[in-house]
Amino acid sequence: MRTRCGENRTNNDAPDEREAMPRIVVDEDRCKACELCVSFCPKGLIQLSKRMNSRGFHPASLRDKRKCSGCAQCAMMCPDIAITVYR
Repeated sequence: MRTRCGENRTNNDAPDEREAMPRIVVDEDRCKACELCVSFCPKGLIQLSKRMNSRGFHPASLRDKRKCSGCAQCAMMCPDIAITVYR
């Protein structure tokens, strides 16, 4: 397997998919379902979950992890600092 830099890499050295792809993590217990993240996601990838958190709210969740660009719009808009973005 060849990397972008042209160095050779075996399959055992392949990067972990979690490290290679941007993603968000929602702290479900902090989320109060205000839907600001839903409104501001430019790709429309965030929705409210069907399950309830410990405070009785339906927390935000990511629809398709593979399509998230890690732009952090959702995290910047979250008043409860319930979203962490990993790039």
